[in-house]
Amino acid sequence: MAFVSGLSACSEKDEGIQSENVMRLYGMPYHVQSGVIWQSNPNVVVSSIPYVYKDMHDGETDEIEGFRAGTDRIETGNFQLSMYESGLSHVPGVESAQGKAACICLHLSSPETNRLVPGTYQFGAEKHPFTFVGYCACDYSTQENNGVGAEDYTPAALAEGEVTVAEEGGGNYRVSLQAKTTAGGAVDCVYYGKLDVCQVSQIVSSEYKDVSLSGLLPEVERIYWTDEYIVNQYAPMEDMSLEEFVDAYGLIKYEDGEGYLWPDETYLGPDLNYNGRALLSLSTGLPQTARNFRDKLDDVDLALTWDEEQQSFLFESPIRLRGMLGRSAKYDFRSHTVYMKAPDTFTDADFENLTTESFSFVITNEEPVAIPTRDFRPSYVFFQTGKGVQGIIKVKSYTPQKMQLDIDWDWGYGHEGELGPLNPSLLLDIKCPTVIANKQIR
Repeated sequence: MAFVSGLSACSEKDEGIQSENVMRLYGMPYHVQSGVIWQSNPNVVVSSIPYVYKDMHDGETDEIEGFRAGTDRIETGNFQLSMYESGLSHVPGVESAQGKAACICLHLSSPETNRLVPGTYQFGAEKHPFTFVGYCACDYSTQENNGVGAEDYTPAALAEGEVTVAEEGGGNYRVSLQAKTTAGGAVDCVYYGKLDVCQVSQIVSSEYKDVSLSGLLPEVERIYWTDEYIVNQYAPMEDMSLEEFVDAYGLIKYEDGEGYLWPDETYLGPDLNYNGRALLSLSTGLPQTARNFRDKLDDVDLALTWDEEQQSFLFESPIRLRGMLGRSAKYDFRSHTVYMKAPDTFTDADFENLTTESFSFVITNEEPVAIPTRDFRPSYVFFQTGKGVQGIIKVKSYTPQKMQLDIDWDWGYGHEGELGPLNPSLLLDIKCPTVIANKQIR
């Protein structure tokens, strides 16, 4: 509602504005001084289809609903059509308008990738041909620290409507828009005149270097530990010497440092606090624990597990992890990601020289891909997420599992903690096509 109040605070415009070049935001008119068609990298639209994972355990079957990539794949032109009131304008060499004024920015998905095809575009966020989304503001500003609160020019998102773009000859365009914002406010525009056409430079692919992804363990053993000072305090409380107390409770001297382990105080099972950063979202490239993703079940793209018996890492589909995470609905991740080993002919040079066209392959394998640590050697793994994003993982090296002491409590006179595993991990480089994120207003 801050946007609505911001609009009502705008100064009233001259009611004599000619209707040929005017935008109306919540009924208030603003003269359209100029416009720009911004062209960015094409949208790649991959269909998603329902996927049901059947988790069979203890004579029961749980069905988890998720999604996987479909076979339909199209590209649409990625254009932003911006119309500006006087005060905002396109500055050559800068890939967005500069200044402060009213504006509308329409994100148009053209059926052709190299030009904005004339026609009528319907509101829709799917990036299918002849669809659009959009934003508007009565007092948008590119200036910073100007003493005006951001709410005075925060863009409002459109929620419905249609826009028609026509070429009138002589380099002129006619644009007409009728829409409503998410707050229900009416937005319309009529423009006739020239439109500058500008190319926006964007990177083609994203690369995440030196990603340390842990192998999720099927269960975690954590043993209670105290330092020697605390044990020395407990023993007299039970009228025992230190040696008698240690023997009575079966304490084990911790070899790698001072203190004792308490085997009777051992936890064995899934541990969501300590069980490694084994999940990754391609939107950030940051490995996280399962607990970090419990409110973002659709965001997990890649997952790695550890097979103790085979001494192997497994690239696993996120939707299949629930058996290792206590079968809690909080961790029913939804993406079905598939993997396959790269052919032996795929080289380091191929990885370094990847282009947009290189991210096109068919994965029919449904099983996890194993990375054995016996006779380990670097390798490559192809993947496709449930959202259709394809990419390539370079497996560079691994770190074996080891035990580490976490001192969680310092009582001022002694320390307590837990001895637990530090998950084995792989060191990776990951490349995938860039997920295009247009600015709301350019």
